[in-house]
Amino acid sequence: VPYKVVASSFRTNPNTGQKEDLELFGEWQIEDYVPPTAKNGIVPRNAYNNVELFMDCMLPFGTVHLKLPGLMRIASKLNIDCVPAVVGFDTAKGGRKGSHPLIEGFVVCKEFEGTLRDAWAAEQENIAKREAERRIKRIYGNWKRLIRGLFIKQKLANRFID
Repeated sequence: VPYKVVASSFRTNPNTGQKEDLELFGEWQIEDYVPPTAKNGIVPRNAYNNVELFMDCMLPFGTVHLKLPGLMRIASKLNIDCVPAVVGFDTAKGGRKGSHPLIEGFVVCKEFEGTLRDAWAAEQENIAKREAERRIKRIYGNWKRLIRGLFIKQKLANRFID
């Protein structure tokens, strides 16, 4: 039961368009949020299949919040439960209407944290190695093209200038 009900100037009913009353509660009437607990390696999630982490105290017990990009793909390869973390909402920007959730990092069970961090580090090493190989291949391809062009230029010069 609210401690007090006041007339609200900003809260309207979308169906009727009439202003609604605002219910006010005292600190003695509210309880602190108690987050759920992770069980059997499964992270508790909401109806939208993510975890709401608007404050640090909202992190479910037995889980950690990892802010590593691409972690969801690695966790799915290892069959580890990994859930996106919604840290807030962003207002409309760039033609988008309404607000949309801001997802920052992922929530996983504590027992899988070390495994996921190691797998993520190994994946980053593989990505760096592939990028270096791709860069070297491109460098050699450019040199090969330059040398071929110089040979063609020399052949044309020998044929038409002499």
